[in-house]
Amino acid sequence: MAGVDYDQLHVLGQASLDGALNVVVDSGQYTVGTKYDLVKAEGGVQGTFAQVAYNPAFAAYITPTVQYSANTASLKLLPTAAPTPTPTPTPTPTPAPAPAPAPTPTPTPTPAPAPAPAPAPAPTPAPTPTPTPAPAPAPAPAPTPAPGLAYTTANAAVAQPWITQQSLFSIGDVLTAPDAQISAGNRVWLHALRGQGGANAASVDQNGLVLGATLPVSNDWSAGVAFAHALTETQTQYQTVRGRSLGFYGLSTFARDAWRIDAAVGGGRLSQDSTRYLDPTGLVARADTHGWYGSAAITARYHQQLGSSAFIEPYAGAAYIYSHTQAFKESGAGILNLDYAARNSDLGRFSAGVKGGLNLTAAGGMRLKPWVSAGVASYAGYTTSTQNLSLGVLDQPLSARGAPRSALVTGAGITLQGASNQWRATLAYQGQHGHDSHFNGAQLKVSYRW
Repeated sequence: MAGVDYDQLHVLGQASLDGALNVVVDSGQYTVGTKYDLVKAEGGVQGTFAQVAYNPAFAAYITPTVQYSANTASLKLLPTAAPTPTPTPTPTPTPAPAPAPAPTPTPTPTPAPAPAPAPAPAPTPAPTPTPTPAPAPAPAPAPTPAPGLAYTTANAAVAQPWITQQSLFSIGDVLTAPDAQISAGNRVWLHALRGQGGANAASVDQNGLVLGATLPVSNDWSAGVAFAHALTETQTQYQTVRGRSLGFYGLSTFARDAWRIDAAVGGGRLSQDSTRYLDPTGLVARADTHGWYGSAAITARYHQQLGSSAFIEPYAGAAYIYSHTQAFKESGAGILNLDYAARNSDLGRFSAGVKGGLNLTAAGGMRLKPWVSAGVASYAGYTTSTQNLSLGVLDQPLSARGAPRSALVTGAGITLQGASNQWRATLAYQGQHGHDSHFNGAQLKVSYRW
């Protein structure tokens, strides 16, 4: 029978229940968590349904529960709880074999006892103190049940902020990376990013493109603008979430002697679409949403020449991202559609490290600069991302790592500069490794001066 929000059967007399109840859970007319009165009898309800049957493909996600009272028989659909892990039994130790009995000694003759002395008067016994009963131990709190599959199939959407923020931070790194001396003239450049990794038991992926232009304002200051577009993806067994960012930035660089400071400020639009596969029901839930972000990044470097070709460059930087994603609702999965609440994120990153390399001159006047870098990054703010989900009228918050608390940052690359100093290209590897996440990326930057 299909559920509606009123009594299915209301009688003035008495009702007797028997047989099986078949619940059509895939009709799309039920709401999870809502109570439906199947039978209401003024004279009372007797008996129970011998069986409650429904499409077994939904058993992993929802469970029909029939509740009986004196006058009603009601139906409520509840999310199927996650299975409780079976504890590993502790092996019982094998008892040690009993020792062999000792031989019986030969009895020694017992001498005649001496006459007992007259008994001394018995002392008055001291009163026995009444023991204070030990307080009863407080009952252990009941463990919070783990969310069932109806919610956890959306883990990719819960975890998507990890790669979204990683992508936005990597764009900030591109915009604050030195390209050439300020006095080198006007420059345009194109930077491509590609990366893959893992976080929150999901695979993550990024592709990006940054286009920028800078011009010198004075001998020690330059300014510029940049446009950035990135595609991200988080994928689990049940869900794939794809995100897009489109942003515009202002750039500024100050350099004097061995010091250089690069800064970028910008923001833009975020969009996201989700596809969730609810096997074995054959249903597919789809949804999309959008939002916005703002970001800022600054990096300071000190360039120290070591001899004629080697150099070392310590650096320190800070970056900040604020993002907002609007609420959205799935469609296509009927009773299993989820509602996602709006979500905000507020995250900062502090980094420090050192870069070292060589300045070499090849045949034809081309310059080569191989380099390596290593450092650490520490994150503060919303390092844990929480997403509130609603299935029917029931709410369930899920959390995932939004960023590692700290991570090792490594890099290596080579920069090639033409003999005319007009063309410049850099091919580089960048990696970030935390205790519960990792990300490895390749970057290609090409710039032209005139």
